[in-house]
Amino acid sequence: MLTEDEALGDPGGPDEAVLTGVEAAELLRVSVKTVLRLARDGELPGRKVGREWRFARADLLAWLSSAA
Repeated sequence: MLTEDEALGDPGGPDEAVLTGVEAAELLRVSVKTVLRLARDGELPGRKVGREWRFARADLLAWLSSAA
């Protein structure tokens, strides 16, 4: 689980710049099902790599800011 500093601050390294569906859900404070549905429907910026989704942390934060 992400700490508040990790969720709000700058990522600690290059590995934290790309999030899994679970990490994206924690960042956005929604369920994993919601993240995957939004990504599948093209509403949430993400990319499918093989069978799994990956999300750029910066893109998620920008999406969240624009959705408000």
